[in-house]
Amino acid sequence: MKKAMTVLLVFVLLGGLTGYLVTKSEPLLPGNYSKIELVKNEKVVKAITEEQEIKRIVKEINRSNREIKEDIGLPEPIGELKFYSEKGVLSLSYFPGGAVTVDQYLIESRLDL
Repeated sequence: MKKAMTVLLVFVLLGGLTGYLVTKSEPLLPGNYSKIELVKNEKVVKAITEEQEIKRIVKEINRSNREIKEDIGLPEPIGELKFYSEKGVLSLSYFPGGAVTVDQYLIESRLDL
């Protein structure tokens, strides 16, 4: 009985870790973007069109820690980040400290915009 419980616990832990690793490694912002805008109070306060800066921001978001946002209480966003590509516009909530939300995740990106 004790051996069966230990084996079950190992499978549960490995399953959770595998899910975390897969989730952590998948880019949340795939593709190429031509412009990023930071919008606060319905006004564009910063527009980024430089390719290297756009790549830096996308990379920072893709490699940052992620938490499922249903598991935590979120403050009110202070703005919105808009990512422009050939496919359209992707809008992300922007929070104090530079965090953003993508799909069901809070991304602790610490963007300094």
